[in-house]
Amino acid sequence: MKNKKNPDKIFVKILVCVFSALILITLAGCNSSMSSADELDVVDDLQSLAGFRAAPLDLEAPFLREPMVEEGVYRFGKGDMFFNAMKILKAPSTAAREVVYSYGNKCGLNMISSGDEMPYTIVEGKGLDSFSFPCGDYEVMRVKFEEDRSIVQIEEIPHEEKEKVYVCKVEKNSSMIGSAVKVGIPEGKVMALAKIFRSDVDFNNDIHAGDQLRVWMRETQDKRGNALGRGRVIAALFILGSKEYWGIKYEEENDAAFYDLKGRSLKKSFLKSPLPFLRVTSGFTLRRFHPVLGVVRPHLGVDFGAPTGTPIMAAAKGKIIYAGWMKGYGYTVKIRHTPKLMTLYGHMSKILVKRGQEVKQGKVIGHVGATGLATGPHLHYGMYKNGKAVDPMSVKMEATSIVDSDEFKARRDRAVKLLSKPVPGNVVD
Repeated sequence: MKNKKNPDKIFVKILVCVFSALILITLAGCNSSMSSADELDVVDDLQSLAGFRAAPLDLEAPFLREPMVEEGVYRFGKGDMFFNAMKILKAPSTAAREVVYSYGNKCGLNMISSGDEMPYTIVEGKGLDSFSFPCGDYEVMRVKFEEDRSIVQIEEIPHEEKEKVYVCKVEKNSSMIGSAVKVGIPEGKVMALAKIFRSDVDFNNDIHAGDQLRVWMRETQDKRGNALGRGRVIAALFILGSKEYWGIKYEEENDAAFYDLKGRSLKKSFLKSPLPFLRVTSGFTLRRFHPVLGVVRPHLGVDFGAPTGTPIMAAAKGKIIYAGWMKGYGYTVKIRHTPKLMTLYGHMSKILVKRGQEVKQGKVIGHVGATGLATGPHLHYGMYKNGKAVDPMSVKMEATSIVDSDEFKARRDRAVKLLSKPVPGNVVD
């Protein structure tokens, strides 16, 4: 809070003395022809006035100083809405509605994210005086309230393109995402990388303290070097124990994808798991004690434990050849990927596709459940080659494409140079 005092105490005291003197002079000279009785009354009045003690002057009274000003930053929480923030900060309601109506879509006021920040100024006796909010990646909206109207200015933020290297080391009792955010890697980028590497890395079970994520990014920065927007990943390196997983972004024929050091696409022909995470509760075996039937029988698939409602993804592109109830498997979906290859997804709580429908890899086809012969919610995932069941976890996942251009090799070599012995910060050519 900022307090400003005006006028100062000495000046106020001088005014009080001058005012008192003027009263005495006026009373003494207002009528020179007063009677003796009148003169005695005036003397009595002056004596009474002389004995009067005025109450001390409150120099902190609002009318004797400038209003206090509060400057702060409003941080939006999960589920927070922009107009609610306006109410909390006591903005003029009509003017605030006009701002949301006019700039809601342009500046993202209708899609506030948890963690968004809004600097503001509040003036005593007035409420919210002004605030600023990002408007896209390279502009800022500045709003000032005058009575019940708003004055809005959209200003461009001076910026330039820079390349930067980030290094994240997973801390004890922390996650890859939490550790990455601490060093400045946006959470959304970590989630995107997890999706890109999901055929090779299980981010729920393969990540441990000491593992590293190194990222080479191209981002837009302001004059202070702060990132504007989310940036674009050029290359990434996961170091999990003694293993390294590389991803180099390369665009060919307007199709951008990530490739390993040998030029093989990270997008495999099949996902490592049809679920967002990998937790095997029962593996492929020819002899397993069935928990419901109480007998030993083959278990021709892999069970993944997951809560009811967890989305189930198609392991690869293909055509739905069955979607419905299937005896012990409950609600089940079958997908034909090639003339010789099929996958099965059992015990679903809900099916989201229909027979004959074409699906792409990663398409959500249903939700995890416990229908059929099941003791709890899980996904039974089966794979069949030429009609014979095979272990999905032992099938080699082939890369969907390979690149071998000189341009890719140049980018790969530079990525290796920057990320093998990284120096965090802006890349200097």
